[in-house]
Amino acid sequence: LFFVILSACESQEPVTDNGKVDDSGEGSLPARVTSLQKSIVKGEPDNGARIVWDHPSMVKISEECGGYSRVIQLQDGSYMATYEACNGNIVIRRSYDGGLTWPKDMEQRIVPTYFVPTSKGNVAMRPAMPFLCQLEDGTILCANNFCPQTPGLVPYSIAVSRSVDNGKTWTPREIVYEGGCIFEDGCWEPAILQ
Repeated sequence: LFFVILSACESQEPVTDNGKVDDSGEGSLPARVTSLQKSIVKGEPDNGARIVWDHPSMVKISEECGGYSRVIQLQDGSYMATYEACNGNIVIRRSYDGGLTWPKDMEQRIVPTYFVPTSKGNVAMRPAMPFLCQLEDGTILCANNFCPQTPGLVPYSIAVSRSVDNGKTWTPREIVYEGGCIFEDGCWEPAILQ
């Protein structure tokens, strides 16, 4: 669930000082991740850079098919995850215990597939590639890509939904950008920065 990207190489094991393995699972999830970061991130490269997975922290947050997941920590200390579900929704899940559990009753489906009428019939616009960001004022934004399921008739687009009550409710999607109507000219993977 948590990883530290440092650069070029990849390691299958959690790493601490000079490449020693630490998979004890002791301590809270944020404390273990912080410990891993402190032991690896130094002024000089440590045995070459690598991607480090905190294996004891791996938690499956949903039983359904999905992809393009992202997790952020909100200002209140809770974690919010989003992913695109295979059934055509953008899903939000919450954890209030440092990422250890992601209760089903904390799930929201905030951006469903919608349909655009055209002269050749309705085109399904499937939401994909969600991205979360909490702004300094507390507003949470969830951007996503919309992919037309019939090529050449309607444009790919980027949409944003907004929550001003810490994720309890979300505004309907608002299209903020449109790309081309075919895969090669579409728009992809939104990112939000403040």
